[in-house]
Amino acid sequence: AEPVDVGPVIEEVISTLEPMASRTEVGIVRTPLPSDLVPVHADRTRLAQILMNYGSNAIKYGKKGGTVAFRVEREQQVVQLYKEIDEAVKRYAGANGFHLVLSYGDR
Repeated sequence: AEPVDVGPVIEEVISTLEPMASRTEVGIVRTPLPSDLVPVHADRTRLAQILMNYGSNAIKYGKKGGTVAFRVEREQQVVQLYKEIDEAVKRYAGANGFHLVLSYGDR
C-alpha cells in the first residue's frame, strides 16, 4: 500500500467506463472533489479495480437514460467514496448505492 490521490484514480475509472456508458445510454456524472482531500493509504491498482467493478455494474444494471456518479467526502481521518445509482437500480438491487470508507493518516 502507498499514498494514493483518489481524484486521478476516479478520473481514470470514469474515462475507462465512458464508452460502455455511452453504448448503454447511461450518463456518468463528475462530482467535484473536496478541496481538502488528502491521499489515502491504499493499493492504487486494487482501488481502481474496485471502483471499475462497481461502476461497470452500475452501468450494466442501470436503465437507459439513467446516471452513475462517484462522490468523495472527507471526514476527519476518513475519506468516503460513494457511487450513487439511479432509482431503477435501487429497485432492482434493493440498494441505495455504494459506500467505501478509506482511512488515512499515520498507521
